[in-house]
Amino acid sequence: MNRRIPLVGIILWGVIALILLGVLITGLSGGINAETFADRRLGAAPQLIKEESFAAEGLAGFSAEVSSEDIRVVYSENGAVTVKQYGEKNRDAAFTSSTTGAGASGRRVSIKIPFRPRVFWFSWQRANYLEIGLPQGYSGELSLGAASGDIDFPKGFEPAALNLSTASGNIAASDITANDVNVSSSSGDIKLSKITAADLNISTASGDVKTSDITATGVKISVTSGDITVSDIAAADVRISNTSGNVTTGFVAADKTAIVDASSGDIMMAKIESADFDIGCVSGNATLRAVSGGGKLHTLSGDVNAGVVVIKSPLQVKTASGDATLSLAAGQQFDISLQTASGSIKCGAPVVYSGGLGEKATGAVGGGGPLLSVGTSSGDININVD
Repeated sequence: MNRRIPLVGIILWGVIALILLGVLITGLSGGINAETFADRRLGAAPQLIKEESFAAEGLAGFSAEVSSEDIRVVYSENGAVTVKQYGEKNRDAAFTSSTTGAGASGRRVSIKIPFRPRVFWFSWQRANYLEIGLPQGYSGELSLGAASGDIDFPKGFEPAALNLSTASGNIAASDITANDVNVSSSSGDIKLSKITAADLNISTASGDVKTSDITATGVKISVTSGDITVSDIAAADVRISNTSGNVTTGFVAADKTAIVDASSGDIMMAKIESADFDIGCVSGNATLRAVSGGGKLHTLSGDVNAGVVVIKSPLQVKTASGDATLSLAAGQQFDISLQTASGSIKCGAPVVYSGGLGEKATGAVGGGGPLLSVGTSSGDININVD
């Protein structure tokens, strides 16, 4: 009689065979003994693998590139730039360093931890990291990159330029002043606060972005798949773009232009203040509690809701398939033009209604001024005057 081996049994024996193979390979590649095994138990502290220090004087740039390690930046205690690598002795490859440049152009130090593949990453594997100590007055360029580790940047540094990047790790930094700040991740979250820069560029392919207290000349935030949450931004030019996710902001003040767009998600803003803004959704709602200035508000498939609207320059509001609801601050002077192809118009300001294709209404409020134009293809228009 033939007996069938249950599928669960086959899988179990396969897992056991893989574990034994991993132990065998590990043993052949370095040996296993009681001390080594105990050293790798769950919760064991990482060991100091290598350390090196560099004179901070005349250092124009510092960069570090790691594989699976985290990067932690701290203040150095001796005024020099220090590098300490923590992990598992005799198994993790030690970092290499190189120094280039001299004289007026300054020296540049590069740190790199070579990739070393592992057969198995057991749960007791310790968390490896590279600790970089910088003197508080360091003002050179700083570039840090991690493949699958996190980057944690402390408060109070003022490098000339800051570049932080990960492939699949998170990035956190706060209280940074620099000319240029570039932060990117392929698949990780980015969290920044109290950043002052000439240009700030933030991007992630698959992760969330959270920022607060941003002051810059130019701000660009781009996310492919994730949410964007911004508390306050003050800049000359602001560009926030999200392909698949929501955009939520606090107060955004842009002296020149502000562009906020979401392809598949909602836009929710506490306040936008700009002489020329362009805020729009392809598939989602645009909700703004306060608007000051002029520009464009638009959705393709969703509603536009704007409260406490102060019109300082021409404002155009459009929806293809959705309602447009605006609450206008009292005491303003502006011209108004409302039109819907398939919907109704309700307006609290004095307007003249006309027929034709759909419904139309025009008027001059307070003697007239900048034009408020609201149009929908298939939706209602509601204008309230506070």
